[in-house]
Amino acid sequence: MVNLLEIGVAFEIFGLSIKWYGIIIATGVLVAVLVACYNAKFKNYSKDFPYEILLWCFPLAIVGARVYYILFSGESYTFVEAISIWNGGLAIYGGIIGGLIGLILYSLIRNQNLLKVTDLVVPSLVIAQAIGRWGNFANQEVYGTVVNNPDLQWFPFAVYIDRLQEWHYATFFYESMICVLIFVVLMIIFRKTKAFGIISGVYLILYGIERYFLEGMRQESEILFIGDTNIPVSQVVSIICVIAGLGLLIYVTVMKLKKVRAELAMQNNNSNHLQNLAETTESNNKIVNATDVDTIKENAEQKEIIENKVENKS
Repeated sequence: MVNLLEIGVAFEIFGLSIKWYGIIIATGVLVAVLVACYNAKFKNYSKDFPYEILLWCFPLAIVGARVYYILFSGESYTFVEAISIWNGGLAIYGGIIGGLIGLILYSLIRNQNLLKVTDLVVPSLVIAQAIGRWGNFANQEVYGTVVNNPDLQWFPFAVYIDRLQEWHYATFFYESMICVLIFVVLMIIFRKTKAFGIISGVYLILYGIERYFLEGMRQESEILFIGDTNIPVSQVVSIICVIAGLGLLIYVTVMKLKKVRAELAMQNNNSNHLQNLAETTESNNKIVNATDVDTIKENAEQKEIIENKVENKS
C-alpha cells in the first residue's frame, strides 16, 4: 500500500492529485481570514475590511513568494515551470513582501492608515505561517541538518526524510510552534493597545529573530543564498525585519509622547485660560462691589441731606 502522506498526495479526484501542501495552505488562509474577522469585530471595524485586504494582498503574496524563490534558488525556470506553484517553491519572505505591497496599494487607494491595516493582518499572517509549515512536513522539505544521535531520532525533535534515508532536525515544526507563541503574544497586544504600529513592530522583531536562528539550522540544500555567496538571503532579510521592527516601535513611542505632550500643553492652556477668566471675573466682582458701596454711601448721604432740610423747614 502506498503511503500518500510520504509522497505529499492526500487523495485523487478523476485522476487529479490533491496534495496535502495545498490543503494545508488553504486551511491556513481560512483560519487567517477567520482571525482577521474576529479582530475586526473586536475593534469595531467594517465587516468587509478583512475581505478587502485579502483580495488586495493574497494574490500579490503568492506572486511575491514565487518570485523570491526563483530569484534566489540559483536555478533557471521556463515560464510554465515558474507558474507551477503546485510543485512547491514558495518563500515566506517573498510572500510577506508581496503582501505588503498589496497592503500599501490598498491603504493608498482606500485612504486607510497603513499601520492600522498591518496590525490587523499580522496576527492572521503568523497563525497562517504556523499552519502552513506543516505543508513542509507533507512535502518533506525545509528540514534541518542531520541528526546522528539515535537518542534524538524521534519526532517532533527530528523528522525522517525518506529520499535521504536520514533523520534531520524538524525545523518546520520548531517554526510552527514558535509562530503559535508569537500569535498568542500578538493577540494579547491587539486586545490591550490602541496605538497603531505596535503589533506590526513586535511581529517583525519576534519573527525576524526566530527565522534568523532557524535558518542557521537548516540543511544547506534547503537554504536560498544571495547569488554565488554563502550568505543566506533569509538571514539578511531577518536582520532587516528586526531593525525595521525596532524602528517602528521607536516611531510609535515618539509619536505617542508627542501626542501626550500636546494634550498636556492643551490642558495647561485651558487651565491658564480658566484661571485668567476666574481672575477677571473676581476683579470685575470687586469693581462691581466697590461701585455698589459707593452708590450706597452716596444714597445715604443724599438721604441725610434731605432729612436735614426737612427738619430745618419744620
